[in-house]
Amino acid sequence: MTAQQKLDPATEAMLKSQKAGPSPDHIRKVFEDYGACMSRGDTDGILTLFAPDAYIEDPVGSGKQVGHAALRKFYQGGFDAMGGPLEMKLDGAVRVAGSNAAAAYIVKTLNHTEPFRVETLDVMTFNEQGLITSMLAYWGPSNISPLEK
Repeated sequence: MTAQQKLDPATEAMLKSQKAGPSPDHIRKVFEDYGACMSRGDTDGILTLFAPDAYIEDPVGSGKQVGHAALRKFYQGGFDAMGGPLEMKLDGAVRVAGSNAAAAYIVKTLNHTEPFRVETLDVMTFNEQGLITSMLAYWGPSNISPLEK
C-alpha cells in the first residue's frame, strides 16, 4: 500500500483494535526459527520459542499438549518416531494480525523408513514478550503424500 492509498474506515478500525504485541518482524522470525529448529531436530531450541504455559494442538483435534514438559515429550517423541529431524520450510508469507499469525509449511521426513511430505498450516498466538502461547497445526490425511526414496 502506498502512502497515497487510504483504508476504508471499517478496515482501519479493525486494524487499530488488534491487540498490541511483538512486532510483525519478530513474529516472522519466530516462524522461521521454528522451522529451522524442526529441521535440526532441536527440541531445546523449539522450547525457547514457547511460553512456559503454552499449548499446542498438532494436528487440531488430537488434543492439547500444555506446558514445556508436555511439549518436550511431544517434539522429542516426534523426532524419535521419524528417525530424526524433519525438513520444515515456509510455503509462502507469514500472515500477521496483531499478536496472532499463520503460515503454511511443507514438512518432509528425512530419515523415516517410508518417506512422506505433509502440508500444514500453523496458527500461533504470541504474548507481549514475543513467546508463543498457542500453536494450532491444521493438517490431516489429505495433506500427506509419499516421497520417492
